[in-house]
Amino acid sequence: MPQSSSPLPPPPSLSADWLETLTPHPRLLADDARFTTLRAQLTTDETTRLLLARLRDRADSILNEPPVVLQPDAAGNVLPLARRAQERVLTTALVFRLTGEPVYARRAIREMLHVAALPTWPTKHYLDVAEFILGLSVGLDWLHAELSAPERAQSEEAIVDKGLRPSFDGEPRHRWWLWADNNWNQVCHASLAIGALAVAERAPDLARQIIERALANIAIPAATYAPDGAYPEGFNYWGYGTGFHVLLVDALRHSLGHEFGLADFPGFLASARYVAQMTTPTGRYFNYADSYPDAVIQLIPTLFWFARRLGDPFLLRGQLDGLRHQPANTFIHAADQERHFALALLWWEPALADSSHTPRPPLHWAGDGVTPVAVHRSAWDDPLATFVGLKGGSPGANHGHMDVGSFVLEADGVRWALDLGAAGSALTPPPAADGTATPPADRGLGYGLLTKHGVNQWETRQDGDRWTVFRLNAEGHNVLTFDRSQQNVRGFGALVGHTADGPWPHTLLDTTSLYERRVRSARRGVALLPDGSVLLQDEWEPGSASLTAHWQWLTQVVIERTADGVVLRQAGHSLALRIEAPSGARIEIEDVSRPPAPWDMENPGVSKLVIVCPPAPGEPGRIRVHAVPGSRPSSAPLPPPRLAEWC
Repeated sequence: MPQSSSPLPPPPSLSADWLETLTPHPRLLADDARFTTLRAQLTTDETTRLLLARLRDRADSILNEPPVVLQPDAAGNVLPLARRAQERVLTTALVFRLTGEPVYARRAIREMLHVAALPTWPTKHYLDVAEFILGLSVGLDWLHAELSAPERAQSEEAIVDKGLRPSFDGEPRHRWWLWADNNWNQVCHASLAIGALAVAERAPDLARQIIERALANIAIPAATYAPDGAYPEGFNYWGYGTGFHVLLVDALRHSLGHEFGLADFPGFLASARYVAQMTTPTGRYFNYADSYPDAVIQLIPTLFWFARRLGDPFLLRGQLDGLRHQPANTFIHAADQERHFALALLWWEPALADSSHTPRPPLHWAGDGVTPVAVHRSAWDDPLATFVGLKGGSPGANHGHMDVGSFVLEADGVRWALDLGAAGSALTPPPAADGTATPPADRGLGYGLLTKHGVNQWETRQDGDRWTVFRLNAEGHNVLTFDRSQQNVRGFGALVGHTADGPWPHTLLDTTSLYERRVRSARRGVALLPDGSVLLQDEWEPGSASLTAHWQWLTQVVIERTADGVVLRQAGHSLALRIEAPSGARIEIEDVSRPPAPWDMENPGVSKLVIVCPPAPGEPGRIRVHAVPGSRPSSAPLPPPRLAEWC
């Protein structure tokens, strides 16, 4: 599987007098000047007032909540509890800093001292420790003057003895994250370094060691943003890994006046525009890999930092709309990044309020790298626009699925082709006749379901447990399979063509290695036509054996057969799927709402449309499907019959 070819820069180090250059408390993510600016903004800026009002509502509810009680899940982890404690501290501490009302400081300190007094933090799952460290460290810093000397000492001791020192001890199998190329590296190193900045005066040698280790090792996942910002683990984990990376950058800048180049890695800043490209006309996301099934726009505080850094109001268009028009329980408190809502207020810049005159991103975009992805859309600012996204990469990538070549498709305000998302997440039932839908109560990623059934979802070898899960294997995606076989875990789908020009902007993906020893070559092409219709085409040359090809399309709408294919219907809208080739293909419609394995989540209302192409010994195969929105009767000429002629 290709990795970033960008060489890692030499690891930065702290200066000999770094302690003397350290900013006084508060110094993590904000200083006194920033808090003063925010208080002034409350008198002049409507969005600042709205953000504080939403934050204060949450802080008021926290006042009556007891501190977290450690109740490990089936795997012995307490990650949700660590995050809850962190949210309580960040929320109430910032409300105190902006209002001066002592009740909020007392509630934050109560949570902090409770966390500090816990007998142990579960170092076998260091994400939990990282989240505890971050919450306690920011609370210690922001409320430094409000804490008594014994309270400061108790907090500092917990950060050092339960968080920082254990990162050098224990079994290597529990410290694999130190050199990982995924979000664990970013989350753990960022939190530990922020903890070190918080207690630097108490343990200067340890703090220096922690910070310099983070500066060196966080470069490993940072290199995977190259060249275009396409985050290898998908948009959902972009919010997690990138969010903590940004926390470290911002904490270093405020504490030491230096970012040490951590925001300068190729593709890192561009990754915010990758998130914009993953946002679809219906206000959802292209949710490949381990993402939420419905993947609607929710709070992503990290985008506030990127918008401010890049001076790009467009990045916050959906965020501000959600804050102004959606209920807090659906936009803020249902979001994975809810605990960092305070940071959205901290990073908000009033000059970014208006995006109406901001240049729009390109309609056709491709990001190469560890997980290549491409999108084509007919328009921005139109909820009825056509959108098609195509994913490359490898099933063996972090949080990867056997979804190489998979796509989502929207038109006329309907998502016609679905990605079912993470294995244990609840999927919204199909909308009622009037178009309304009720989201599930739980939008979590739901990894505990597989653990409960003894499924090792992280076992990614070819016959590993992960591929027994319907939503993770090839049967659960919009891909081409041969004889119902799974994709090769070590295979890689490479972008071999992408153009925004000409009569049919398109993307070509080479999927040959995904079907090892079955085909000599395989390619998938996707083209967006001027009339808003989409052409999807697969071509392959079989190996020595005859193959039956199965072309898959998962959907949550009504399917009706027609003379030349099918018509999909939902809420008065339609999408015709016309099979242009081969002439002898047959159509099967499978109900996949209840996959057979007990560890599989239900997929309410989901069907799988399958085009079956019988074997033709020795002959190349081709499946060509034209998707035509009902609002746009097709009038554009189709691309040439062979993918080689598209470019």
